Amino acid sequence: MTFVSTNYLLIVIIAVVLVLLVALFGFIQRRKRHTPQKSYSTLPHKAFQKGWILSGIDWQENTIHLAIDDTQLQEEKRGLTIGRTPELCEFVIDDESLSYRHARLIYIGDALYVEDVNSLNGTMVNDRILEPFKTTRLNSGKTLTLGDINLSITHV
Repeated sequence: MTFVSTNYLLIVIIAVVLVLLVALFGFIQRRKRHTPQKSYSTLPHKAFQKGWILSGIDWQENTIHLAIDDTQLQEEKRGLTIGRTPELCEFVIDDESLSYRHARLIYIGDALYVEDVNSLNGTMVNDRILEPFKTTRLNSGKTLTLGDINLSITHV
């Protein structure tokens, strides 16, 4: 093979790769435009007496509002699970950065705690990575991060 044909082959390979990258970028942009926005909300139609609101936005700008009544949480001795599979979780967010079962919310005494259930992309509270199956207390004003989703925490 001569030097000229080697350069020509290299140019062809680079051109093909560039065309594939442009096509992939166009596909992603088209998919973003045509993906309808979702709203993940468990907010009750009427205000509950006392509880927690976890709210945020996912990477596709879908809104997330999870309302957790204190009574509901106290009745669930094992806690309430957040993840992306309805069969395994009480609170479902369809986002690929979340595991099928990602984290569990638990009431201990009069306080809300979170526990990562060995998720793939991890759980953080105020940018502190949680060890799997170790509980961490949540308070109003803190940020709970599940995978790529940031949720602000408010006690009402």
